[in-house]
Amino acid sequence: MDVELTADEIEFLEQLADAGAVGRIIIGLSSRAKLLRLVHLKYMTEQSMSLDSVVYCITDAGRSALAQTKGERSID
Repeated sequence: MDVELTADEIEFLEQLADAGAVGRIIIGLSSRAKLLRLVHLKYMTEQSMSLDSVVYCITDAGRSALAQTKGERSID
């Protein structure tokens, strides 16, 4: 199944890939709401740190989707 990622989703996955195993901390519900689709697609994991902060880490599926997206961009 091919999933088209938005520019914001691609940018966030790139940031997660750069962050490595440490991941990124996101604070605030409104910021996290737009990331739920990537979690549901299993492109990243989330781990709650507190009521308003979550650590996100990219998965192998997320790295593959990012690589595929970059490949498609270079063809255009």
